[in-house]
Amino acid sequence: MEKKFFINEDAWYKKILVTEDAIYLSHNLLSNEKFIEEFEQENSAYKLKIYFETIYKFSHIPKSKEVEIEYKRITEDEGEDENLEFVHEKDSQDFTNCLAQRMNLKGERGKVGHKNWLMTGGIAVVLSAITYALLLEARMIENGEEIVIEGRRKAMKRMIVWVLDLIGVTGVWIIGGILVGLCLLATYHYFKIRNYEQEVFKK
Repeated sequence: MEKKFFINEDAWYKKILVTEDAIYLSHNLLSNEKFIEEFEQENSAYKLKIYFETIYKFSHIPKSKEVEIEYKRITEDEGEDENLEFVHEKDSQDFTNCLAQRMNLKGERGKVGHKNWLMTGGIAVVLSAITYALLLEARMIENGEEIVIEGRRKAMKRMIVWVLDLIGVTGVWIIGGILVGLCLLATYHYFKIRNYEQEVFKK
């Protein structure tokens, strides 16, 4: 059976090989001709071999660049999972089709939901409150008012006052605004995909 290679230089596993009975994942860009030979000589920290017989589930979100594989190590009872990243959507779809064909599995599509947008939204609210509190202190420092440092962790509080004195009100606005803005963007992104379609292959 023909060997199928996939390459992504930006991922941890830069080169993936699918054979008739296993998936080879390598951190290094080994040559196609001597891939398995060079793979066996690699440090174990930079490679992973997953036999088809140990895979009990893999899933792919259509039009995404990732495929998640769930399997059991031969020497262990506990399950493991690997999230493989590809350069193009077509590559992830080709990998999914190749794996399904060689394992003789048919996929099932279904809706999957998550609530990540609630978490990022909550973080945005907390950061907004912290930014507001720091703005009040920064204005007090700018106006020459005395900041009373009491209670525990005085060293940390003095450090915060020193930073606020250094960056001023404008700095707090900029840094706080950027952080809150990023959280709001993430919230919008997660909210859009809170319900998405996933193709799942099970034994």
